[in-house]
This record gives sequence, C-alpha cells and structure tokens, in this order.
Amino acid sequence: MRRKPFLRTRLDNVMTKLLLCGSVFSEKERTNLAKATVLLIQRNMITVTVLQKLSTKACVESGFSLNFFMTMISEYTSDSNGEVDKLLVLLKNAKLDQDALLEMMPPKDRSQEALNAKLTEHGLEKLVEQYEKKKKQGTLVELAEGVKERIDDKIPPAEIHQWVLGQAEVSSLNDKEVLHCVWDGIAKDEDASRKAHQKRALLLSNINTYSPLLEEVCEGDMMEQDLIIRIQNFIAADMEMLNSGTFRDAVNLLYRKDVLSEEAIHTWYRRIYTLNKGSAASSNILRDQMTPFIKWLETAEEESD
Repeated sequence: MRRKPFLRTRLDNVMTKLLLCGSVFSEKERTNLAKATVLLIQRNMITVTVLQKLSTKACVESGFSLNFFMTMISEYTSDSNGEVDKLLVLLKNAKLDQDALLEMMPPKDRSQEALNAKLTEHGLEKLVEQYEKKKKQGTLVELAEGVKERIDDKIPPAEIHQWVLGQAEVSSLNDKEVLHCVWDGIAKDEDASRKAHQKRALLLSNINTYSPLLEEVCEGDMMEQDLIIRIQNFIAADMEMLNSGTFRDAVNLLYRKDVLSEEAIHTWYRRIYTLNKGSAASSNILRDQMTPFIKWLETAEEESD
C-alpha cells in the first residue's frame, strides 16, 4: 500500500461513498462496516480522515454517525486491549475531538451529558475520563492565562482574587488547582527574548506586587509546601534561573510577605523531593542555595526564644 498510494486513494473514495450511504444499511451491515473500517485503518489501507464524512448533516440527523462511530471505537479499543491513548491519537489524526463527537449527536439529544452517557454505554468510560481530564486541563490553562492578562493590565490583587474565586466556583476547581493557576499566572513570561536577569527581576517584581493574591489562595502548611514545590519545579526547568539563586530569593520574599511560614520552609528543606522536571542534582542545588537562609531562620528563632 505504501508503494501504491493511489490504491489507498481509491479505497478512501469507496469508503467515503459507503459512509455517506450508511443510513440505508441494516443494523448488521452497519456493524460489519464499522468493523471493516477499523481493520482498514489499523492496516493503514485507508486514511482516518474519511471518518470526517460522518459529520455530514444527513448522517448526523439519521443517528447513523453516532451509532456507527460508537461501534467502530468500541471495536478499536477491543482490538487494542483497551488502550485509550491509541484511540485518542486516531481521533486527533482524524480531527475528531470531543466537540466534533458532540456535533455527531442528533440535534435534539446534543449535550455533553448525553455524549458521556453514550460513551459509557459502549464501555468507553476511559475515553470519558480522558476527555474530562483534557477539559479540566484546558480550564486550568485558561485561568492561569487570565491571571497573567490581569497582571499585565496591572489589575489590583484584590480584584484578581475575586475574579479567580468566581472562575473557580464555575469550574469546580479545588484549592490546590487554584493555587497552581495563580502561581502560573504570576510566573508566566511569554517574552522569549528576555534575558535571564530580566526574567529573574520580572518574576521577583510580580511576586512582590501580587504576594497578597498568593496569600489569599495559599492557606495552611500543606498548601504552603505545595507552593514551594511548584516554585521549585518552575525554577528547575530554567538552568539559568536555577543557578542564579532565584528560588532562594523567591522563597525569602514570600516569607517576608507572610505567604510562607517558617514551618513550611523547614519541612520542605528536611524532605527530599524529586522534581517533575530536572533531576535530583537540581534539587540539591536548590537546597544548597537555601542552606544559609535556613540557618538564618534557625538563628532568628533561637534569638527570639
């Protein structure tokens, strides 16, 4: 087939015609066509883009599109031992995301809840979970970008906090997700041309200005430790910032702004965390940079006693 691509083109044309006429087939014939489609795709004999023909108005309104597609992906996941990742790649290549699947539902039944129920009915709970996870990730990215935009517009921390609370309620976000989005918005820098010292200065300036916002969304020792780890992972992803002492300065600043407590900083220092990005060596660099600050905290605590 690779040596004779014109054969695939012919098969694509044949499959396109069959899909467009699918609504006139019997239930058994539709099932067989769905199974045959899966085999042809798996053997790379047709291109997955032919599945886009399922989005035509006639196929959708007759209910053929959705039922055919459900049968097809059920067959595909069965042959792939339930590997949803492979299915997601297939759908992506066919440009059939969650919104496209939703459009395949008859207009009178078109809703996200109905689509999820249909997927679950066909044993595709994992696909529902993947879509929900992807949707949640998109929501978190949008919230972080919204925080960044408001910081760029120099909106006061109190106003940003109220906006964040509203978005969190609408999207049912937990406290940790809100904290991560706020930090990501503060730390986000889309200017790739900025030099290392400029990025460092901007980050510390944003922390200084918007520490009241972090204080509002970072309550309790566990949340404070989570914020430190979030900062740690962010700094470790940039080698220049890693070696510049930015992490130490950021933690010091947040301590002086009453966002981080001594207890949370000490707890982080005592524990060994593995970074999501970077390496154990990166973690050691950060802890070494923090050692003088930790000793200062201990000395200050002894003097106060």
